[in-house]
Amino acid sequence: MLPRAAIRAFLLAAVALPILGCASPATPSAPSSEAPAGAAPATAPAQHLRVGLAGVSAALAPVWIAAKGGLFEKHGLAVEPEILQGGTPTIQGLLGGDYQFIETSGVDLLAARLGGADVRILGVHINTIPYSIVAGPEIAKPTGLRGKRIAVSRVGTSSDFAVRYALDRVGLRADSDVTIVGAGNQATRFAALKGGSVDAAVVSPPLNVLASKLGLREVVSLSGLGVEYAHEAVATSGDYLNAHPDVAAAFLKGYVESLYLWKADAERTKALLADYLAFDPSAQEEAQSLDETWIAYRDLLPDVPRATRAGLDLIFKERPPGTDENSGAGYAGLVDEGPLNQLEASGFFDQVRSEYRR
Repeated sequence: MLPRAAIRAFLLAAVALPILGCASPATPSAPSSEAPAGAAPATAPAQHLRVGLAGVSAALAPVWIAAKGGLFEKHGLAVEPEILQGGTPTIQGLLGGDYQFIETSGVDLLAARLGGADVRILGVHINTIPYSIVAGPEIAKPTGLRGKRIAVSRVGTSSDFAVRYALDRVGLRADSDVTIVGAGNQATRFAALKGGSVDAAVVSPPLNVLASKLGLREVVSLSGLGVEYAHEAVATSGDYLNAHPDVAAAFLKGYVESLYLWKADAERTKALLADYLAFDPSAQEEAQSLDETWIAYRDLLPDVPRATRAGLDLIFKERPPGTDENSGAGYAGLVDEGPLNQLEASGFFDQVRSEYRR
């Protein structure tokens, strides 16, 4: 377990997220009240939504797959995904009304909540840490990272947390035994490693797979540690959720269905992933990376993307004094289980399991 002081320092850095004005986000008109929950009538125009994605990685692919694979359209939505560079601008876009829903890390959402933002997690589809620390061929084991420079996205992000957690597990101290460098998204971090400006970088599939093909080493893999951690989630604002429950239900249907599509249809999923990751499936190495990425996340994605207390517990333990799990800064204030529970009660999960033969 990370030292409490280290987690506190990490969380305080993350909470520095600027909170935008209190005005409610601009939203599209809600579906007719006569329509079934989560679906518009056949004659009604599709609801147009903008959804912010906190970067390009397979862990953030479900919303893209649902949008580009026509899954949201089945439920009366026309979703436009927009790729950003990290959790901070993604959450700012939600609070400013640019996006109705977002896909980003649990730690960014918790930091925003602690900073006063009314964000609500609706589902968590990666509930572990899928990152690896990859390094040059001269670093053969984790202790070889001592005195080296490791690239993360920025201080206070999930990639930064993952590195600090991994270093603690192998007996190294962040900021003293190693230097942590904010270098941007994982493609940029990987390029920095290949170019020699850093000695190691934290990445997720498929870049850990590609690293080994380029002669680099996977020094630490966190996905095999069995740590429960709310790595990637979908969320909205409390105001939007309260005003548009039917739209939220329809959005969750397309999002959930993307998880089943991933598990059941490898070829279609890999084609959508190739578009998202800018991979060329006709190139042998990139095709193999797509295969291995599909397998890796097939085994990580849940059938029901529930947030769990344990998944956020590493950071929740550092709530400010005077707050508890029932306060606005705790689990009950951050996670809204209602929409997912309603989908389950409606029989939607049984329906989608039958459709995808799971």
